[in-house]
Amino acid sequence: MHIVIDRLLAIPYSSDAIDRLKNCTVIARFGIGLDAVNSAYAAEYGIHVVHTSEYCQNDVADRTMALMLATKR
Repeated sequence: MHIVIDRLLAIPYSSDAIDRLKNCTVIARFGIGLDAVNSAYAAEYGIHVVHTSEYCQNDVADRTMALMLATKR
């Protein structure tokens, strides 16, 4: 069993990429979207596609506020 955990949201998982994941059972992505993953094609191969929608929400909000305050300076 192989599990792909993608921390780089810019990598697309097209049907060609999924074809190369011979023993993969799960593709897990950080973030809220699954637009870069062909979920229907993955399901045909029995690969589950999941995401962590609540990952790092507070950190992102804190950074956004800090950047807004920094630009106001």
